[in-house]
Amino acid sequence: MSWNRIYRPKTFSQLQLTSVRNYFLSLLKSKTFPQVFLFTGPKGTGKTSTARIIGATLNDPANSQSVETLFLTRSAPSAALLEPNAQTKQLQSIYAGQSYLVQEMDAASNRGIDDIRALKEKVHLPPVGGIISVYILDEVHMLTTEAFNALLKLLEEPPTHVVFILATTEPQKVPETVVSRCQVVQFSQASEPELLLALQHVAQAEKLKLTAPILEFIAQQANGSFRDAIKLLEQADLLKLNDLESLREHLGQNYRQLIPPLVQAVVDKNSAQVISFFKALRQAGVNETAFHKDVAAYLYHQLVLAYQIEDGNAVFSSEVARFLLTQLSTAELSQNSLVPLLKLELRLLEVIDRAQRQKKGGSKAGTALIKSSSKTSDPVVMPDTNVKKSTTADTQQTDYLTPVSETITPSPQVVTSSNLSGDGLLLYQQWSDFVAQISENNFSLATLLKSARPVSGAEGEITLSVFYKFHQEQLLQPRFTQILNALITEQYGGPVKINCILSDQPRDSELAQPKLSNQLEQLAADVLM
Repeated sequence: MSWNRIYRPKTFSQLQLTSVRNYFLSLLKSKTFPQVFLFTGPKGTGKTSTARIIGATLNDPANSQSVETLFLTRSAPSAALLEPNAQTKQLQSIYAGQSYLVQEMDAASNRGIDDIRALKEKVHLPPVGGIISVYILDEVHMLTTEAFNALLKLLEEPPTHVVFILATTEPQKVPETVVSRCQVVQFSQASEPELLLALQHVAQAEKLKLTAPILEFIAQQANGSFRDAIKLLEQADLLKLNDLESLREHLGQNYRQLIPPLVQAVVDKNSAQVISFFKALRQAGVNETAFHKDVAAYLYHQLVLAYQIEDGNAVFSSEVARFLLTQLSTAELSQNSLVPLLKLELRLLEVIDRAQRQKKGGSKAGTALIKSSSKTSDPVVMPDTNVKKSTTADTQQTDYLTPVSETITPSPQVVTSSNLSGDGLLLYQQWSDFVAQISENNFSLATLLKSARPVSGAEGEITLSVFYKFHQEQLLQPRFTQILNALITEQYGGPVKINCILSDQPRDSELAQPKLSNQLEQLAADVLM
């Protein structure tokens, strides 16, 4: 039998989730007990275990008189409910999930109205061998709308001998009419101290000789889940992973050692080192979602330390951590990309490139010109750590995130055939990225550009097509072409002539063509992989 089942809590006082434990211990003393619960929270936090403890408590012979008074006569009992005695044979069958007194129904596979009708017929039968029948509806958010409607009346007036426990990991999908009929108990992710207590309890019972750093590492990998933490502990014992390095290697978590130097390379504007780190991550086969989450967690921890919410010294200032967290939060995961981690890598390289150009002053005209035509917040400058460090976290980088308050409005640019030197072909190939960059500072212009699609590009020229004459007239206005050419000059070596033609509405077959970005990712795959 797995350790998760062996060491499943059997009383409320054994629950490791502090808030839930305190709630139910108080409920036992209150001489009241709801008949309908809604347990919400992520997996592995004790929802099913708590539901079985409720079933054991209400059917413990020691509580029979109080339960009959409370549920059958609807009056307050003379004595408070007691914790269940886990040694009795009847309650052991409840803990093992083998008792008819506590029945579990998977709402994901029994989600229709016919299933709820069958349940309504069943609940009116009196419990056999006990006092109260407990029905657990797991993943209740999966029920259909019709099934929820059929369940409403049952929840509003349940039989006196029945307690319903609805459980879900997605409470936002449960109708408000159902939630209002339930006593909601929130099961949050377990904190690291709570996980450590659970791990220490199992380690002592199994007489494991594991160091505190190993238990802390397992707790960190569990993502707030007691089930996952104990599963990892059992796995470590089975494979004799008695040191931290072998455990990291087995779990494929050695990449976490790369996160601090990777962030430092971004702050130092070292593009080559960032590329080297991502190459190593690809070779190690690191999961992109997990890595993205771990980088964000590291930066958030730095933010917490910088604000002195927790004890410890921050490596980066709060401005640096906040800036990079903002950048990561807008980076899409390249789950369908031919190159793993590509979008995250490109986002970090873009941050470095933008910071270098802003530091040199080369992008002031283009960026400020875009900004001057829109009401957006000031652009920011990437932190610079090549300065003398001071003793506090917030003064480790003095050239950090400086708002560009000065708006430069350049004089109108005269574009003639003699100075059309921009790389129109490269602009054509990178059109979607170009529009995305403009959208960061000028939403209205970006929206207008999204109505156009590139047709062709050559030296000093790009041709766009639009479906409506209004869009054509707007795009060819001097105030827009000046803004575009300022940025094109900065990034593509000079201005270009912008042609805009009218075209017919696209056919369905055209809409189904693969995007240009996918072609570029294919080219990148040929180089990187």
